[in-house]
Amino acid sequence: MTMAHWCVNVQVDCIVTTAGGVEEDFIKCLAPTYIGDFHLSGCDLRDRGINRIGNLLAPNDNYCKFEDWIMPILDEMVTEQKEQVGFLLIRLILLIRLILITIPVLYMPPPI
Repeated sequence: MTMAHWCVNVQVDCIVTTAGGVEEDFIKCLAPTYIGDFHLSGCDLRDRGINRIGNLLAPNDNYCKFEDWIMPILDEMVTEQKEQVGFLLIRLILLIRLILITIPVLYMPPPI
């Protein structure tokens, strides 16, 4: 089972990640990410349109997919902040969960 499977099937109430980059954890779920090596040159990879996340390789397009996914959430947050006193973190969590449940956008690799 993958994290994506648990999220899509509403078996997860909360996702806790390292402070290293929660966005990269979502990026790894939105599109294929490939196993690379910690010692690959980030500069050389970047010239080829590939990003290194530790020992994982993610094409630039994966980041674009993340932006397409997260921007409507952020836009809604801004709208609510303007209409109300503020925006509660629980609203962000609920918005993300709603999207995860209703839109099957998560990439799930084929079983091995």
